[in-house]
Amino acid sequence: MRRPLSLKDHEISFTQFVFTIYKTQIGVGILTLPRDLVEATGTDGWISLIFGYAIAVTASVLIIAAMSKYPNDTLYELLPRLFGAWIGSGLSLLWIGYTAGGALVMLLWSVHLTQVWVLPGISNQTLMFLFVLPICLYTFQGLKLVGRFGEFVYLSSFWMPLALFWGLKDAHWLNFLPIGHNGWGNIIMAVKSTLLSFLGFELAFILYPYLKDKKKAIRGVVLANTLALITYSIATVVSFLQFSEETLKEYVWPSLVLLKLIRLPFVERFEIIFVALYLIILFATIIPYLYMAAMGANKLLRTSNHRYYTIAFLAGCVVLSMLFRPSFWQLEWMGKQYGKAGFLLVFLFPVFLWLWGIGYRFIRKERHP
Repeated sequence: MRRPLSLKDHEISFTQFVFTIYKTQIGVGILTLPRDLVEATGTDGWISLIFGYAIAVTASVLIIAAMSKYPNDTLYELLPRLFGAWIGSGLSLLWIGYTAGGALVMLLWSVHLTQVWVLPGISNQTLMFLFVLPICLYTFQGLKLVGRFGEFVYLSSFWMPLALFWGLKDAHWLNFLPIGHNGWGNIIMAVKSTLLSFLGFELAFILYPYLKDKKKAIRGVVLANTLALITYSIATVVSFLQFSEETLKEYVWPSLVLLKLIRLPFVERFEIIFVALYLIILFATIIPYLYMAAMGANKLLRTSNHRYYTIAFLAGCVVLSMLFRPSFWQLEWMGKQYGKAGFLLVFLFPVFLWLWGIGYRFIRKERHP
C-alpha cells in the first residue's frame, strides 16, 4: 500500500504553476482552431482570438481573487465553506464531472489522432491501454510531479508551434484584407470558439493553494494565457496566410496540413513524427484534469487516497474503448458539449464565486463586528 501524499508532494513552483496551466490549455485546439475561426468569421478570426484572450485573463484573475481570501483551500474545500455542505457537495460533483469529462474527451482525441496519422492498424483498446499506463503513474504522485511534467513538456515541445512558420515561405498577405469584411457581429460571435481553446486556466482552483509564492499567482495566470495566445496566434495567422478561406474550410486539421509542406532530406512525412511527439502535449492536458477530478472525488467522499479514483476512471476508459470507437464528428460533437459546460463553469462561475465571496464576508462582518 502506498503512503498518503504529504504537503511536499503537492507544493509547486511559479514555473510549474505557469506551464501546467499553459500546457493544459494547448490541447487539440491548436490543430482545429484555424478552421473553426474561418468558418465563423473568415480571416478576421485573429481579432476574435484577442477578445477571447482578454476574457480568459479576466476570468483567471477573478479565480485568484476569490481563492486569495482562503489561501489554504482548494475549490473542493472552498465550496462547502461558502455554500454549505449540500450545495457545496453538489457544485463539487459538477466540477468532478466536468474535469473527468475533459480528461475523457482528450483521451479519446489522443487515440483518434494516433490511429488516423500514426498507427492506423492498431486497435482502439490497445492504444487506450498503452496511454493510460503513463497517465496513471503521473497522476498517482501528487501535484509536484504534475507540475514537473508540465515543465518537461514545455521544454521538450516549445519548438512545435515554431515549425508552423515554415508555411510563411508561400504566404499570401492579401488574405487578411480587407480587415473586418465579415462584420463585427460575426467577430464577436466567433469569440465563443476562442474561449473554448483557452480552457485550462481553471486549474488555478487547485494549484493556487499549493503555489509556494502566492503573490505571483496573478502574474502566473496572465503569463500562461499569454503563452496560449501566442501559440494559437501562430497557428491561426500562418494558416490564414497560407490558405484561402474556402480552402481552409475543407481541412479538418489545418495545422497538420501546414506541416505537410515541410520537406527534409532525412524525413519523408514530418507531420507523422509531429503527431507522435504531440501526444505528450495531449497528456499534459489529460493528467491535470484527471488529477483535479480524482482530488475532488477524494475530498467529496472524505477518503485518504485519490489513487483509487484514478484507477477506476482509467479502467473505465479502457472498457469504453472496447465498446465504442468514436468518429471525428462524434468527437467534435463531444468537444462542443464539453465546451458548453466549460463556458458555464469556467467563465461564468468565477464571476459568481467572486461576488458570492464578497457577500459572504460582508454578512460575516455584520454578524460578528
